Amino acid sequence: MITVLIADENDNIRESISLRLSNCTGYRVVTASNGADAILKAKEIKPDIVFADISLSDKNGYELSREITGKRSFWHDSLEESFYCTNPKFSRGK
Repeated sequence: MITVLIADENDNIRESISLRLSNCTGYRVVTASNGADAILKAKEIKPDIVFADISLSDKNGYELSREITGKRSFWHDSLEESFYCTNPKFSRGK
């Protein structure tokens, strides 16, 4: 099972991404409404993939990535969402 953490202050965005992934087999989805909550949940669940709003008010997506992984992992920036993998098997050999 792939564990996905979604961190976004916008309820609609969190629900939309969560709903799409929850309908797919093999995904466990956990959500957070701010950076501090995302860090606490990441420590608890050890997500494989994180979707984070770059412009979270308390920590941005880049800060979140560094705090969760200790380094920059695979990134894909799209609009104002940041996507990165915390699991090395998904990170294109980096």
